[in-house]
Amino acid sequence: MAGTSKRKAGPGGRSSSTKKQRAAGSSSGTGGGAAAATGTASEEHDERGARRRNPHGIAPDDVEEAAKPTQRAFQRHIRMAAGLLTADAFLEPADAYIDHYDKRFNDADDMEGLMRQIVAESKKPNKDAQKRAERLIRDAKVIANGDGAEPGHFGQIAKDISLMPAEHVAFFFAAVTRAGLKAFHPDVFGPTHSTYNLLHRHLAVSTFQSIAGWYGYTALNVSLTVAQDYHLLSDFYDNFMYGTVRDNSRKEHYSPGSLSKSLVHSSASKRRARLADRRYKEAKLRGYRKPILRMLKVKAAHSDDERLPGGDARKKKGLHICTKDGRNPVFTAFVREMDGAFLKRIERNPNRNLKAPEARTVTVPPTPSSTLSRILPVGVPIDFWDPQFYNNELDVREKAMYMNTGVAFPLPQFCTDSHVKEWSKLPAKEFMAKFGNDVLAQYNQPTPEEIAALGLDNDGEQGNEGDDESTDLEDTDGDEEMDD
Repeated sequence: MAGTSKRKAGPGGRSSSTKKQRAAGSSSGTGGGAAAATGTASEEHDERGARRRNPHGIAPDDVEEAAKPTQRAFQRHIRMAAGLLTADAFLEPADAYIDHYDKRFNDADDMEGLMRQIVAESKKPNKDAQKRAERLIRDAKVIANGDGAEPGHFGQIAKDISLMPAEHVAFFFAAVTRAGLKAFHPDVFGPTHSTYNLLHRHLAVSTFQSIAGWYGYTALNVSLTVAQDYHLLSDFYDNFMYGTVRDNSRKEHYSPGSLSKSLVHSSASKRRARLADRRYKEAKLRGYRKPILRMLKVKAAHSDDERLPGGDARKKKGLHICTKDGRNPVFTAFVREMDGAFLKRIERNPNRNLKAPEARTVTVPPTPSSTLSRILPVGVPIDFWDPQFYNNELDVREKAMYMNTGVAFPLPQFCTDSHVKEWSKLPAKEFMAKFGNDVLAQYNQPTPEEIAALGLDNDGEQGNEGDDESTDLEDTDGDEEMDD
């Protein structure tokens, strides 16, 4: 069911009955009926206060905290149903499954004979369903216990599915057979509210409710109260199936291999974000100057990492730091000192709720810079950059991004342990007079004429890293506290 081959052709044609459903889905018929069935379709407000309907169920931010464990468990149930055992699994176009569905229910000349056939088949799906359930759980265990060398092919998704009771998984597969479906394979390339897709949603919701009622998902912290809310579960289904699953499937279908690449990038980005947050909190705990905090808060200021061939994500081995081209060695030494202090604190306090981060190593020769590591950090003080790199590698427009963003550190000779207390908490004006102006003198900043030629103002041009940083960029650490 879950796609593994890379088909490049677009989704094929649909049978006549499915096309009719598509037409009906765009009118008040099927579409309206679906909206009425969910009852709690998510709604949003735009800036003018006008209400608009979210077509994909409930927005994640609208889910109450108490309901999130059940939402997560239901997503695992959907993944089990569709065979999506890894984060980079996807659904292929459902043409063959829709044709099977249409022939059973729309093209039968002898409807009475067809019903007898379905009833006869429904008496014997248990054995086949049990075999399918055992095979799926076995596959999930293999993935969950994999060597961790391939991103996405180990981890919590497969582990959670492998813990599902086989008899409950078999119950689901039997229900799919009784419903007349070839397999649980929603049409994520077609209309959301076709009869075919609505049947899949009903199967997913009703079987989840039954299994939850049998305490089959107790290990996933399912709330029986939330699990019995049919309309809320329908919203959960729509948001997940026609948000996450549909987007992933279309991305992979039209650009084979992109999903795995995106997963690698996403994992590295999340690790980098955790690294930035930990360093920022450590520096704030020490009471360091605001420009230092501002630099640490920007995720692109930190190096990302890659798990090279032979690494083991399951055992947390094999992360190698990617080269951060042009970063000031002063900043690198500063953050690594904080990292070392954090690890020592964990060793001294083994009983505290402190979790050691996964070890990262510098390879020899160094691991080359990645696509992620080459993104320019936005709004950081100018001395994030090594002076030579800033002067010789950045163009005028890029240099202008760091005008008037302040100075975080003094010259290297003052960045030793014996001198840190002399400058690490100084107000802006005093720091600049004693240390900062000497640092600025190393950087060949754009002239007013160069700025004018680019059509920029004197504050330079701020780029867009995509991190949505909202930290105050003014060097006013002596006058006000830094906003979190």
